[in-house]
Amino acid sequence: MTSSACAINRELIHCTSSSTHIHIMGSQNKMRASESARELLMMAAREGDSARLNHLLGNHDATVVVPMPEVVVNIDDIDSLTISRVEDSVLHVVAASARGDNAEFLESASVIHSKAKHLLDASNSKGDTPLHCAARAGRIKMVSHIIYLATAEEGGDARVKAVLRKQNKKGETALHEALRLADRKMARAMVDTLMEVDAELARLP
Repeated sequence: MTSSACAINRELIHCTSSSTHIHIMGSQNKMRASESARELLMMAAREGDSARLNHLLGNHDATVVVPMPEVVVNIDDIDSLTISRVEDSVLHVVAASARGDNAEFLESASVIHSKAKHLLDASNSKGDTPLHCAARAGRIKMVSHIIYLATAEEGGDARVKAVLRKQNKKGETALHEALRLADRKMARAMVDTLMEVDAELARLP
């Protein structure tokens, strides 16, 4: 066995150590890349930058390559698209924005949904879905848009009702959030929007 092939034990140990070091460095680089991807997603979501989101989530296969070295987002993994301390997904952030009823944020929600439909009713650490967040923020257009996105999925009315009826860890739906709005006119409009789609929503415990 030649020295280049680590012929003696000392060289073998050295080569093994180097390989381990390279493996550790590779893992660290992947972790940093993951954090960079989340930072980019957070920035785009907060700004309602649909073009940027479309670029970040642009590939149609399971992995999405962000335009920087080693930055990869696994679009089928909810955790990889979780970008806040309460485990909000990128769609939670868009839905809850103070500008959530603006056209660019509605378009951003559409872009995210087109690439990652599993996020539509994904829960954060409090059990809240993007619909909970939109209702709590008083974003009636975003609430209507999330309902629209649900209707576009397979499953028909059953899928829509599943999204509307999903409860957080307090056992509450988006309807509870709508009823708490300080603006009573907005609260009534939000309640009407939800109840028009699911007349039995108020009967849930």
